Amino acid sequence: MLSTWHFTSTTIATLRALSHRLGGQKRSINVISSGLCRNSLIQLIAVLVVISCLFASPVFCQETEDSQVFIAGFNAYQQKDYASAIVKMNEVLQKYPDTPLRDLTLFWLSRSYFKVGNQLDAARYLSQFSKEYPDNPLKGTVEEELLSLAARYDSGEKLSVGSTPTGQPDQQAAQKATAQKERIATAGAEEAVRAAAATETARLAALKEAEEKLAAGKKEQERVAALKAEQERIAAEKAEASRQAALAESARLAALKAEEERVAQEKAEATRQAALAESARLAAIKAEEERIAEEKAARERVEKERIAAEKAEKAKQAALAESARIAALKAEEERKIAEKGAIAAEAARSAAARSEEQRLAQKRAADEKIKTERSAFREKAITQYKSIIDKFPSSAAAVTAAAKLRELGIVVALPAKAAVAE
Repeated sequence: MLSTWHFTSTTIATLRALSHRLGGQKRSINVISSGLCRNSLIQLIAVLVVISCLFASPVFCQETEDSQVFIAGFNAYQQKDYASAIVKMNEVLQKYPDTPLRDLTLFWLSRSYFKVGNQLDAARYLSQFSKEYPDNPLKGTVEEELLSLAARYDSGEKLSVGSTPTGQPDQQAAQKATAQKERIATAGAEEAVRAAAATETARLAALKEAEEKLAAGKKEQERVAALKAEQERIAAEKAEASRQAALAESARLAALKAEEERVAQEKAEATRQAALAESARLAAIKAEEERIAEEKAARERVEKERIAAEKAEKAKQAALAESARIAALKAEEERKIAEKGAIAAEAARSAAARSEEQRLAQKRAADEKIKTERSAFREKAITQYKSIIDKFPSSAAAVTAAAKLRELGIVVALPAKAAVAE
């Protein structure tokens, strides 16, 4: 049961990752599902995944050669053809080292080696997968035994290489037992899917009933609203009639009041005209007296202003002469300060130019030193990588060293066995 759970959850996670990276390519998903649909459970899972892929927003819609090779290896794994799966997954890593399916390829290559009993390569590729993709969700679907092998590999323990399961009765019996467990788990999963379908049908029926009740309630609300609108219309008509009668009575009373106010205004206007005439006469007498007084005050004010203007003019002339003398002194001081500032600016400019020349010379020297150090470091790295290949030509370290040399632009031939491991 646990093995089936690992198989199912890992397969679903892989299919979701493929649908996301391949951009919803229906043909690729159909290729996978045709390889997977060997029993009812896998058929149901494939159908659900294909449906989810159809509604997922694609990242990009391009089916490439690396995805075709990976799908072929993935199908081979699902059909328990682990040797073919190993060949295809290694082909993806060798031909397309920068493929976006690299994490999935490392993961299924490790599982394929694990299935054929090659503990060393299984642990090595799972360790590489964990280091390059520490947050990948597929990591949570790995069997405890395979995780333990990876931990032993990381600690430096020597693991067995193993061989293919062909001709080994014990492993065939184990596979038959595993297949029997998977069939039992498949039956349970099918029952769970049928129960989920029945539950969904009941939920849809309840939802439909609720919608019908909601529609009936809405219709009743519309009828009540129409009745209320009619009652409000009748009440509005009565209120309008009352308002018109009130307006007519208000207009009659306003006319009476306006007539009374007109008579009172005529009486008040006559009284006001008499009062204005008396006020005008008194105002004329007072204005004549004020004019005589203002003329006298004006003559006195003009004389005072003349005397004050003469004094102000004399003070102004004296102030102007003093201001001119002070301005001349200040101008002379500013001229001397300006000459000193020009001399200081020229000295600062010369110092800045010398400083810039020194900085550029130091920068050129530093760049030359860095270039020399990089060249020496590259030559040292090339020497060390070649030394590793010479000392350990068939090891994984030699493969890694050859890859590093290729990155540095140097091609080194490896022994045939090491090239296959690569």
